[in-house]
Amino acid sequence: MLKQEQVTLGKGFTYKITQLPLRESRALLIKMTNLLGPAFGDAVTGDSEGFTVDGSSIGSAIKTLASDISEEDFTYIQQSLFNHIVWVNKEGHDIPLNPITDEHFAGGSGLGRMFKLLFEALKANYADFLAELGLAGLLPAQSQPGSPRT
Repeated sequence: MLKQEQVTLGKGFTYKITQLPLRESRALLIKMTNLLGPAFGDAVTGDSEGFTVDGSSIGSAIKTLASDISEEDFTYIQQSLFNHIVWVNKEGHDIPLNPITDEHFAGGSGLGRMFKLLFEALKANYADFLAELGLAGLLPAQSQPGSPRT
């Protein structure tokens, strides 16, 4: 059974995030590793006790990622995650997010909310996996498994 989490972002935007099935999760993980590995590899240090991110290297890592990621890569990541997210509208109906993405996130704070939702979906799918590998230090403390949700 796939785990489902409910998150509320902004003023009244509630979403249900369902974990990706194994094959989709694995394919997305490979895509993200190919994109993030070269960019953030030098910024991550650690040992068997855990890993940390070197804040002084973040700027360089983001610059590398920004130059490497394509529209196609970003769209793949977004659609892979949004295929398993529904927006709970004011009437309480679950609306599949992918078909309405452009309209739903248009204007004002929409873009910021979209990125927050992508981050929440990544946490829902990979936080436990990162913790088991001893990589939980790569997530903010409130994002780690067992931490309270905001």
